[in-house]
Amino acid sequence: MNDRILKTVSNNDERGIIHHFIISPWYDSIQNIKDRSEELSKQTVLLSMLPISILDKFGNTVDVFYSDEEKEKYNFWNTYTFNFQIGTQTMHRFFIEAYKTGKLTYASVISFLENTWFNDVIVRNYHGQIVDVKPIDTLRPGLKRLFEELDRFFA
Repeated sequence: MNDRILKTVSNNDERGIIHHFIISPWYDSIQNIKDRSEELSKQTVLLSMLPISILDKFGNTVDVFYSDEEKEKYNFWNTYTFNFQIGTQTMHRFFIEAYKTGKLTYASVISFLENTWFNDVIVRNYHGQIVDVKPIDTLRPGLKRLFEELDRFFA
């Protein structure tokens, strides 16, 4: 996976990186996760006969699942959590690699967002006063801070 990330980052420019970041399916669909959890349940037949226990950080039993329906839901959420962790780690790795090569910067992200609906004016009525709001103005400080922190960390 790491080689694919490095190859994708090296083969794209700033716009390509942002485009890839947006269109990549970082997380599986719910149906794929459900299918995978059912498949894993079938592979572990012996474990599916035993009750499933959830323990807290002190080793105390919080809940026990006995019925097939409960075990199925538990397996789904376990698979979902694993999938979410892998997707998030992959996205994070891609983001950091793109940042380290200088292909993902505050300026490139803002430049991209300026050509989207985030730069459109939205008229709002706040306490009887008409106010023009641009969503990008809300994002700028947070994004700027994010990239400043990355600059400090990787300096």
